[in-house]
Amino acid sequence: MNTSLPPDAPRDRPSARGRCLSAFWLELLRSIRGSLGRFLAILGIVALGCGFFAGLQMAGSDMRLAADRYYDATCLWDLRVISTLGLGDADVLRLGQIEGVTEVMASRSVDAMAQMADEQVAVRITSLGEEDAEKDRFASVSASRVNRLVLREGGWPTAANECVISADVNRGVSVGDTIRVLYGSSALDDLLQTRSYTVVGTVSSSDNVYTSNFGSTNLGAGKIDDYLYVPDGAFKHDAAYTVAYLKVAGAQDLQSGSDAYRTKVGSVKERIEQETDALASGRREDLRKKAQAELDDEVATYWHKHDEAYDELAASKRRLDEAEAQIADGQAQLDAGQREYDAGVAELRSRRADAERQLADGQAQLDARRAEWRRGVDELLNSTQTSSLEEARERLEGQAAQVDAALAQLAGPAERYDEVSRQLQQLEAATTALQKQIDALEASGAADPGTLAALRQQLAELMAQCDAARQALDALRPAKERHDALQAQAAQIREALDGAQNLIDGAGALDAAQRQLDDGGADARRAIASGQARLDAAADELARARARLSAARAQLEDGRVRYDDGKAEADERFATAWQQIQDAQRKIDDIGLPDVYVLDRTQSESAATYQADTERMDHIANVFPLIFFLVAALVALTTMTRMVEDDRVQIGTYKALGYGKAAIASKYLIYAAAAAGLGAVVGILVLSQVLPRVVTVAYSIIYAVPLMAFPLPVSLPVALMAGGLGVGVTLLATWAAAYSTLREAPATLMLPRAPKAGKRILLENVGPVWRRLSFSWKVTFRNLFRYKRRLLMTVIGISGCTALLLVGFGMRDSIWDIIDLQFGSIVHYDTTVGLTTDATEFEVADVSDYLRSTGSVSDQVRVQQENMQASGTGASTSATSTTATTVVIPQDSAALPSAVSLRDRVKGSQVPFDDDAVVVSEKLAALHGVKVGDSIVLYDQDDVGNAVGDGHALTVTGIAENYVRNYVYVGREAWKGVSDVVPTFSTIWCNIPDASARAGISSRLHDLGDVSTVIFSNEIIDQYRHMLTAVNMVVVVLIVSAASLAFIVLYNLTNINVDERVREIASLKVLGFTRREVYAYVFREIILLTLIGDAVGLALGVFLERFVITTAEVDYVMFGRTIHLPSFAFAFVLTLVFSGVVMLIMRHKLDRIDMVESLKSVE
Repeated sequence: MNTSLPPDAPRDRPSARGRCLSAFWLELLRSIRGSLGRFLAILGIVALGCGFFAGLQMAGSDMRLAADRYYDATCLWDLRVISTLGLGDADVLRLGQIEGVTEVMASRSVDAMAQMADEQVAVRITSLGEEDAEKDRFASVSASRVNRLVLREGGWPTAANECVISADVNRGVSVGDTIRVLYGSSALDDLLQTRSYTVVGTVSSSDNVYTSNFGSTNLGAGKIDDYLYVPDGAFKHDAAYTVAYLKVAGAQDLQSGSDAYRTKVGSVKERIEQETDALASGRREDLRKKAQAELDDEVATYWHKHDEAYDELAASKRRLDEAEAQIADGQAQLDAGQREYDAGVAELRSRRADAERQLADGQAQLDARRAEWRRGVDELLNSTQTSSLEEARERLEGQAAQVDAALAQLAGPAERYDEVSRQLQQLEAATTALQKQIDALEASGAADPGTLAALRQQLAELMAQCDAARQALDALRPAKERHDALQAQAAQIREALDGAQNLIDGAGALDAAQRQLDDGGADARRAIASGQARLDAAADELARARARLSAARAQLEDGRVRYDDGKAEADERFATAWQQIQDAQRKIDDIGLPDVYVLDRTQSESAATYQADTERMDHIANVFPLIFFLVAALVALTTMTRMVEDDRVQIGTYKALGYGKAAIASKYLIYAAAAAGLGAVVGILVLSQVLPRVVTVAYSIIYAVPLMAFPLPVSLPVALMAGGLGVGVTLLATWAAAYSTLREAPATLMLPRAPKAGKRILLENVGPVWRRLSFSWKVTFRNLFRYKRRLLMTVIGISGCTALLLVGFGMRDSIWDIIDLQFGSIVHYDTTVGLTTDATEFEVADVSDYLRSTGSVSDQVRVQQENMQASGTGASTSATSTTATTVVIPQDSAALPSAVSLRDRVKGSQVPFDDDAVVVSEKLAALHGVKVGDSIVLYDQDDVGNAVGDGHALTVTGIAENYVRNYVYVGREAWKGVSDVVPTFSTIWCNIPDASARAGISSRLHDLGDVSTVIFSNEIIDQYRHMLTAVNMVVVVLIVSAASLAFIVLYNLTNINVDERVREIASLKVLGFTRREVYAYVFREIILLTLIGDAVGLALGVFLERFVITTAEVDYVMFGRTIHLPSFAFAFVLTLVFSGVVMLIMRHKLDRIDMVESLKSVE
């Protein structure tokens, strides 16, 4: 028996007291050395508990401290002021004069869709401060007083077409590449100097630490994917400021997000809010003055241009009238020329006709003469029986000579006959005249008969002479007739001869006449051709004159049309301009007070989300380590109970000698305090560095906050709390174990505790089962229920470890289930084609037709996607007052299920959807406490993603399972409660199963001017996989910590179990139990306890994992709610494995138990 005295031994002998104190500490050291495994178990379990608690508690505070240092180093704004009418220089001055405001920096920004590498993304283009224009191009930090940027690569932009981009996301764009701005939420050409920017550097911005979402926008997918900073000169000089960033006096000395910081900033925010009416009035007055001055200039310009335009129109009218007079003169000249030409044509035609007629007549006459000559020749040749004219002439000349000779012979008779014939004629005439005279005399009756007789005598004589002449004629008649015949023949021969000569001469005459006729025709034709040439020249000149006149007339007509159009246009333009001036004047007069918003960091998506995630770590830290402390308390209670039980006789001796309970208990309390204190110090020092760094490194994947250098700051209050809890729980358990023993009498304590009396257990009442159990199993079950405290302690310890393991594996399942559940199970489309906001129905239809024509696209569903802000009507757990939400309005409600499954996660049933439905995603409903039948309020958002307006309340008809982002699905009729404008349904969801065809289709779609975005689900999946890797390290830490705890607990409990049963085990060896049977006897109980603890731990782990998951979720993601069977199996089996390892270690301890120990047993 140990007779050393405790510290409160009698003090009447100081030297003895000193020796007692030394003995006490020596005994304490012996106790530690003798039970080193027990001491280390307490140390380890307390180190894990305190370290885990302190590490997790400091993780959130270290993240906040790292952010605060980053914010302070870069002078991040404390307040933002935004006006619906923008801000001006005067507003900046007004804000700077408010008490508590130390710095004001105004900035311009605009959201736009930009082409970065091969993808179209939503970007926010923001101007750098004016100070940055004078800084060193390669300075590491920007020179602005607020929101300083940290240069990571390259240099700062100086030209209007240069920019820096985020270094915290990788879009495949490097320094030197070009970014092309496509379109934006505002009239970009009225804001930006250029739409093409060269990347000259990359930066980090403390205003954009949340790399998964740099802010909300009404473009693209509703979130800003990257940011561009450009020189102030990249914006038009007259563009209004978008936002004013303010620094609050004294706020930088306080930690961002702390109560003191919020109070400090909140007081200044209240002052600014009290001045918002004055700010709004001042802004309105500034805008009115500026607009009125610009309008007055426009009015002056209007009248100047009006006078210029109408003076020019009058001059044009005069020129037109002069041209018309000139055309009239030209027309008269042309008409005269035409008449002259027509007369010339007629004269030429007449001359041509006369010439042709004369030529024709001459030719006809010549032809007739030639024909007559030919007939004459033929007749002559026929009559002369010759073959030529010469021969005929010669023959005729011979005949003429013969006739002439004959005529010469008959010339005398012929001449006598002619003479007689003349005489006869004279006689007959005289006879006739005399007869008439006689007849007349006889008729008168007064004639003298003698006269009559004389006359009759003369008549008779005359008649006798006539008869004599007749007789002479009759005698001469044959000669005369012959002579006449020869003379006639001679005449004919001479005529024929003359004819022959004429014919001979006629041939030459005919040829000469033909030549003369041909020459005359040629002359006539030349004269006609010359006349025609003159006429043609005149016609050409007339044609040219006519063309000139027509051109002049057309020009005149065109001039008149232009004049009329110009005058009409001028009338319309100036009427429109005047109307616009009037409208502008009315708009100036109607400029209302703008809404002025004063926002702090809790209303910044980046800072608020980061702050909320750090606070989630605090929630986890407040609950998760409790399991460690509970297990630590159980281990300490069990360990110290065993230690006190081992020292029962010593404790009884101390009590018998008069030592108090406190003095006796001090040994055990100091023992426990030493183990727990040392464990707390080690655990806090190690895990306060490891866990915060692991957590911050994990979150650095989605938050671009610089890591703090080692050593990380240790929060003294947290360290003291963790150490106090760890040591306190251990001391409390130790005091409970010691106090239960110290209550007994010294005599009782000085005797070993009697073994517990055996009694029947419940299982013994189940006869069929109990009878079939072997002796060893019956002993095992009796021992389990005989030592109920040991059973409870072991089950609680193992179940706690199993629960922690299941939480670790379950978190991994819940997080990685997001992708599998969202894409495929809920979302059935793999491609999203978005068109510009101003796309028409025809343009959307053209894109749809193209997709259909490729043959590779199926399952098209057209929807309208609107990026809005949402809130409920009750309490909210969101990091911000409103949550960025994508509102989906399908063109055909019946077609929506083919693209998205709307189902209840718990029931598994489909959520009905029709044109009147409003279905909210589950995470959004949970954030704002919305249930079916409640109202969800949708807010429009401005160009930079801030909620504006009073919102539109819609009644929720269903809540659907969804894991990524927040959605509200609204039917077409229900959407009318938000907007009367009929959507164009400019977003197309579809499937392109052939991955090889996607690149070509995407390229062709981007070539279409109306397509703004082409997003493939595999790209989104890769992005989320990258984001989710942030939690892998946290999960690993949880699993390793839980595994370490499980091993320590199992080892300690098993070790204590063996220590408690040393005599029992020695007795078994004395009774002849083999090593295998001893192992089975002891380890069977441990295996059963492990199995029971495993089962209880799995049930406990389900609830604990649910708490951790719902606490760790961010606003835009809902984790899975199902733990997979392999995770249950891993947690279950891993605990069994640790138990098996512990049993292997315990085998050596069992082998070292001496059978002599059985003789020391009370039994």
